[in-house]
Amino acid sequence: MDSLPKELLLHIFSQSQREFVDCRDISVVLSHVCAKWRAIIIGAGTLWRNISITLPLSRSTKFRIDVYLLRSSHFPLDIIFDVRDPEWDWKEETHQAGWDAVAPIIQTLTNHSKRWRSVEILADNWLPIFAFLSYNKANNSARQLETLSLARCNVYMASQGQTFQPVGLREPLPLLGGLRSGLVSLTNLSLIGVHVDWIQCAFPSLIRLEFKYQSSDVMPTFHQFTGLLKTCTALRELIIAGWGPILPEDHAHYPEFITLINLTHFSFGFVDVTYGCQFLPTLRLPQLQSLVIEDLNPILDPLNTSDATAVLSTFTKLSASINTSSTPCIPLSRVSQLELRSIRAGKATFLNFYRHMPDLERLHLNHTAEEALSSLENLAASLGSGKDFFRLAQLTCTDISPEVLTKLLEGKRLDNVLCPTRTVAADFIRLNPFDLDSALRKRMIEVKIDVLVDSERL
Repeated sequence: MDSLPKELLLHIFSQSQREFVDCRDISVVLSHVCAKWRAIIIGAGTLWRNISITLPLSRSTKFRIDVYLLRSSHFPLDIIFDVRDPEWDWKEETHQAGWDAVAPIIQTLTNHSKRWRSVEILADNWLPIFAFLSYNKANNSARQLETLSLARCNVYMASQGQTFQPVGLREPLPLLGGLRSGLVSLTNLSLIGVHVDWIQCAFPSLIRLEFKYQSSDVMPTFHQFTGLLKTCTALRELIIAGWGPILPEDHAHYPEFITLINLTHFSFGFVDVTYGCQFLPTLRLPQLQSLVIEDLNPILDPLNTSDATAVLSTFTKLSASINTSSTPCIPLSRVSQLELRSIRAGKATFLNFYRHMPDLERLHLNHTAEEALSSLENLAASLGSGKDFFRLAQLTCTDISPEVLTKLLEGKRLDNVLCPTRTVAADFIRLNPFDLDSALRKRMIEVKIDVLVDSERL
């Protein structure tokens, strides 16, 4: 190794960072191998620009961050601040990531905001995100920032009737300077369980927006939400989980619609079916190509699932409804990729839903009612040989009965909706594939079902 040129060693070290992602201090480890390596690594700013901060937070944590900031020189920074504690007792005041532990670190990182390229904060409690918003409420220097993810990782905050906690920190703060933020490079924004001053939001370069798990009393108003999205003229992907905006009382007459002319991917997760059926008609998504629909109730309560018939029916109505520009409000006819998560409905509902998607190519049924799969048989049987309808190139089933799937393929009852070169995969989360009956495994192989383990083929 001593004979290798510096450039090749740098390339190897950079690759090591990608390979050993679980070792946050791989550069420190490598710099202690020998004097030559240490000189090369300390002088290579690109090897120090990935800053990962986890519990416990101590004086040595602050020192370590200072070292990375110094050695990374002028290079853009990618920061992950993960202060989730699996032993937390759900009391805000007892979390390790309290103000005294978090604030000095946030302040230090803020001093280098001109170099931020990506910032991700993962927290159980609100204080770490509140500290970030507080120190950056007037910050308009993060012009290199491309990705910002603020995640309060408590899905329960989206439960029906759940109000924001702690009440004393409920007042919203601007996001990185608000309207004066200068976030000209921001393309990816995730706000998970996070509320800000929605009036002071503008993201003209945003391509992906993730808006999840809001508490009912800190949701943006409909006017604020539409105003925010109007600034996102380049938006391609929108993910809403739990709740969107507070809807006007008169649901039959909205003051305006949310029109996203460039959006191709939409993911909608609902807690309340009624809210979902009232919110969806506010959308106009003329270029939609990829759709995800999810019932979030099983996440909040594993024993609780909703009847999603009304939600699926709302989508089909909007697909048939023509807006002022003579195009469907949500054109399912353009959708080529569909994922259904924890969706429960009857065969007739699924059948009608599928009939609105003649160009569907990829279907993923994730912990969804078996009727979503068996209704494909009804659809296939109703299609004549000359019928112009979808032919799936890929069908993936997660946590759906392997026996049901195997029988459908054995009887060739899905041939009319599957391409001859189709890929069919079964992904098991709660079931060990090696525990499957050997005869069933053999049958699955014979009908060419790929069995996935941790998203990899068996």
